[in-house]
Amino acid sequence: MPIQRRTSKHRRFVPSEAALPRWKEIGPDAIAETCIVDEHLADLLGLLPFIAMPPADIAELRAALDEGVNHAR
Repeated sequence: MPIQRRTSKHRRFVPSEAALPRWKEIGPDAIAETCIVDEHLADLLGLLPFIAMPPADIAELRAALDEGVNHAR
């Protein structure tokens, strides 16, 4: 029997340099529990606003934005 490889199916969010200042300006209010509510931030991230996303993806996106802002300091 062949060995099965497990691959991660979730994608890593890498925020653009332009999205970081917007996130710093708007903060957590730009992302609701299930979607991005700030249209400008969504555009800068290359995502669609007001489209439901899984909670794990939202949490990963917030973490990536927070990490990017912390590294930009």
